[in-house]
Amino acid sequence: INYCQQITKQLLELAQKFARKSRRPSTQLTCTDLINAFEFKRLDTG
Repeated sequence: INYCQQITKQLLELAQKFARKSRRPSTQLTCTDLINAFEFKRLDTG
């Protein structure tokens, strides 16, 4: 598994967490969930 796939997987997992926080099933991801995950990841890695 390459670096890009690893990041994508992590972003999806984060997005699913954000979806659950919004009381939605993790299968119903919105663009907002993905953006939140991306921002979170970006800030997290500095």
